[in-house]
Amino acid sequence: MTRGEAAKLAAGVGCNVTNSVTKETTLLVVGTQDTNRLAGYEKSSKHRKVEELIKKGFYIKILSEKDFKR
Repeated sequence: MTRGEAAKLAAGVGCNVTNSVTKETTLLVVGTQDTNRLAGYEKSSKHRKVEELIKKGFYIKILSEKDFKR
């Protein structure tokens, strides 16, 4: 599933879809990562930022692409 397809699906059920992670983010869908594009990291920069926000007390759910599709 492409990002665009996922965004249309999420918007279709009422989600507010954005391209960035902020303190207002409530859900991050994480797909299979291309390790060549992660600059030596195991997770994307958005995934890492969400984890930092969670540590600071923000409630953000992280879903795998598989769970999102269900």
